[in-house]
Parts: sequence; C-alpha cells; structure tokens
Amino acid sequence: MKKLILVLFALLIFTLSGCNAVAIQYTAPIHALDTMIDVTFYNESNYMEHYSEIKSIYQSVDRVSSDFSSNPSRNSVYDLNQKREVVANPLLVDMVTKALELKDETKGYFNPFIGRLSHIWKDAIRDKKLPDKALIKAEVEIMNKTSIKIEGNKLTLIGDGNLDLGGMAKGYATELVKDYLEKNKVTGYLVNAGRSNIICGDKAGRDFNIGVTEPLTGKLGTNVTGKNISLATSSVEMQNVIIDNELYHHLISPFTGYPVNNMDGITINIDSPLKGDVYSTALFLMEIDEVKKLDLEVIIFKDKQVVFDSIKGKE
Repeated sequence: MKKLILVLFALLIFTLSGCNAVAIQYTAPIHALDTMIDVTFYNESNYMEHYSEIKSIYQSVDRVSSDFSSNPSRNSVYDLNQKREVVANPLLVDMVTKALELKDETKGYFNPFIGRLSHIWKDAIRDKKLPDKALIKAEVEIMNKTSIKIEGNKLTLIGDGNLDLGGMAKGYATELVKDYLEKNKVTGYLVNAGRSNIICGDKAGRDFNIGVTEPLTGKLGTNVTGKNISLATSSVEMQNVIIDNELYHHLISPFTGYPVNNMDGITINIDSPLKGDVYSTALFLMEIDEVKKLDLEVIIFKDKQVVFDSIKGKE
C-alpha cells in the first residue's frame, strides 16, 4: 500500500581506515505483497541462508493476508471474507489478533474491517469515477457493525463487512524479518520493502543515509541518518486520481469513508515496523496539529514541502 519513495543513497564498496574492503552482498528482489523487496547484506558470512528465510517470511505472510485470492490451504483473508468462517493458519490468527489490538490503539483510525470500502475506492480510482455518496454512507455503517470472533485457530466474521489487512501486512512481515535478524545476530543488513517500509542495521560499522522524497514531485525532501533505523511511510503517491480538480486516493478514513487530504505524506521512525506501517496510515488521516502533539518521530509533507520534522527537531 501506499507510499512515499524512500531513496537510498548510493551503496558503494568502501574501505575503512586500517581495515579490509567491506563486502556488499546483493540478493535477488523478492516479489511478495504486491511489492518488490530488496535485501542487501554487509559482511555477513551466511547471507544467502538469511536471505532464504527472509523470502520465506514475506511469501508466507503474502499467502495468508491477500484479500484478492485464495491460497492452497483455503484460509487466506480472501477465503475468510468468502466463507465467513475458516480454520486459519496460526500466522493469520496472529495477524488478526494484532489488527484488533492496533484498531483499539489507534482509536479506530486503523480499522481492519474496511475491506469493502477499500475495494470500492480501488475501483473508483481505476475507473476515474466517484462512488455514490449513499453507498459510501451505507458501507461505513456495515463496517462499524462488523467484528470477528477468534476461537483457537477458528476465525468467524460477524456482520457483513470484509477484513482487510493490507494496511499492516508489509509491516507485520518486516517485523518478523527484523526479529529473525536480531535473533540470529545479523547486524549488517538493509531491507527495502517496497518504498514504504525500510529497516537497516549498520553498514559495517557506518551509518546509513536514507533520503526521503516529496511524494508529488519526487524531489529529495530530507534524510534520516543512523544505524538500526525502521521507517514506514504513507502517502497519496501510489494510488490516486484527480476528479473535478480534487485528488482522491487509497487512504480512506474509516469515519467518513472518504480519502483524507490533510497532508501529502508522512514518514515515521519507530522501532516496530508493524506499528510503523499502521501508525503511518492512521497519522496520515489525522489533522497535522494533532500529529504534532504526539511523542513520535515523524516527517510530514504538505504542499510539496516538509512542513514538520520531529526526527531532526525541526518545524
């Protein structure tokens, strides 16, 4: 879903004073979650083994989180939406459990039952035609009357709404990857999960320098420098359309059922990639002044410029 392009400054082989040249170990892109995911290692002896595990993590989350297609086990989000009840993969159960927790944590700004509304707006953007206002109002009511029951590995949707985990799937998978790398004491890595989620350790003892571009112009807006960084971004850039001189996009308020244009994009620096993915969307839907009051490291773009950057302490 979503997102501001996070430009990675050139990663070149360099020589440390008194040390050997750093080995930069590139790997093939991973296609999962509608994204091309790039993984790079630095001086890691077993990097291909780690790469294989990372690939498996992203693809496993992809199989259960899709709301567009069934998986071989017939227990993806799509299957649940179709059948209304499934005996689910433990991975999906865990995702649903965390989705409900994050719904409460964000005071409803993240709502995993927005599935039907999300599809309506995807169609509207594709067809360049606004949905009927009465339909949107009805769908918001359906969403608000939908819940889910978790009984062991059995998931049951209650109500007529559909589940949508697209706003957290990449963050959830990236958090599993981060946990795996930390558990295996892998420190030299950079994972760029589709321009919306980036995690890195250290570049053989040196800092990373990650550029963040303005979502509507592609120009470099600012940068984030350091080690052990976890960035997530939401913006209007990836899925949008202009109808009657108004910008419409895929970031939908669960309260109104319509896209919100309080800002052009937002990037958050937070330890948890999962929370980063969810929070970035939730914060995007809030008023800028409301976001400024939160104790979070964020960069906000509005009117083709940085208007707030608490990562660098600038406003």
